[in-house]
Amino acid sequence: SAGFGPWWERVVPDLDADPRVTRDGERWSIAEGAEFPDPTLSPPEPLGPPGSCPAAGALDLLCALARAVAVLHGAGLTLRRSGDPFSRVGDTFVAAGNPGGERAADVRTCARRVLEQVLGRLPSEADLPSSALLASVADVAPDLAPELLGVLERAVSGDARTVDAFALLHDAELARATHQVRTSFPHRRDARVVAGFDTHIGVGKALGAQVNQDALLIAGEPDHALLLVADGISLCTVGSGDVASRLLVESMRRWWQESGPGLRGASAARVQMAIREGLVRANRHIMTEAARLAGGKLRDTVPMGATVVVAVTCGNRVHLASLGDSRAWLASPTGTCMLTSDQNLQAELLVSALAGLDPDWNEDRHALTGYCGHLDDDFRPALPKPFTRTFTVMPGEWVILATDGFSDFAHEREAGLGALVTTAIQSTASTTRPAGVGAMAVARRLVEASNEGGGGDNVTVLAFTLSTDIGPAERAAPHPVS
Repeated sequence: SAGFGPWWERVVPDLDADPRVTRDGERWSIAEGAEFPDPTLSPPEPLGPPGSCPAAGALDLLCALARAVAVLHGAGLTLRRSGDPFSRVGDTFVAAGNPGGERAADVRTCARRVLEQVLGRLPSEADLPSSALLASVADVAPDLAPELLGVLERAVSGDARTVDAFALLHDAELARATHQVRTSFPHRRDARVVAGFDTHIGVGKALGAQVNQDALLIAGEPDHALLLVADGISLCTVGSGDVASRLLVESMRRWWQESGPGLRGASAARVQMAIREGLVRANRHIMTEAARLAGGKLRDTVPMGATVVVAVTCGNRVHLASLGDSRAWLASPTGTCMLTSDQNLQAELLVSALAGLDPDWNEDRHALTGYCGHLDDDFRPALPKPFTRTFTVMPGEWVILATDGFSDFAHEREAGLGALVTTAIQSTASTTRPAGVGAMAVARRLVEASNEGGGGDNVTVLAFTLSTDIGPAERAAPHPVS
């Protein structure tokens, strides 16, 4: 070609200077024994130090590691246990293997490695098992995709459907695709939710205390609603948990009546700010009543309080806020994942460990640090920072809000809770029945599971999904995905 001559003139001096190449006039040859590395290969490189992977890249990393381990499993090998079995060659991830070993252990290793690459150096499995770690992870890395957390939960818990890297890769790729669709799914302001609920004192709790300290609230319209569950804290010397949860509901109902209509079409930041304002008011309302009951002397008392998880729906968009260990889950056809993060001492110990400190893991890690009814050091109402998340609900998906009577007793494993939610939806939310009846049945089944597991606490479950009742005009002109 026309460019060959100038290019060859630039190359010839380099060839003349290369001892691996000999020249005889216009004839070039390679010297005997000369070695030329394959230019298509790069030397292996480590994945990078703990904490070097951004949260946005965690799903990609999980897919890459699962694919590398699947290559080993396909060859009848498992991960090498000595040193770091993972490395990167160019844009490809590779894993070093050995014969024998347990494939399920490789799945758990992949899950934990992803968490380490995002969060930093993790506490040992003995100090904080991976299954417990996942209950606090969203608080320290709120940008992690919930779909990723669902896959990791199933991987670390030994879920029967995630037995090897092929199954992990399948789950991870499905989660990545679901997350990509969710982030580009259109905001349907006309989408309507249908909700159902159930509550119970707890069959075990009923033997010792005849009070249900849980409360719930559903207010607004199907396309713009406020839904919440609250759980009164039993350990107090001023007031009681049932009074605290009732005051919280009363305050949030008034807040919604005043502020809810103005949140239609508002930005996610504005809605989240408004929810926080509502919770600040509820916190103050509870503390005002506690101070009245204590005769104005709250020092040296344990005032009443309540955990809460709040959902404000704006069409198919949901704005969540939570304080304490009342939780929210998202159930989709690809699996169920926890949306919130427990606010307790375990989360604070994890933050300390990730900062390089050596926390005392023998402390009561379930002691709550987030709740309504909170005071500062000067005994003035001071709301802790709520955990928040905004996401889009897609057709066929469900959101579950529940007090800790469900998470503590319905199943002994975290991933088992997600499986229970999935089963309850599949078995009771039939498309042949009215959606509202299906929602009530889902909530009732999850409450039953808590009682079947011992029922050692009050339990309240609120379940909602998008309505399938779409008008003729909407059927004729669906909104495009942008």
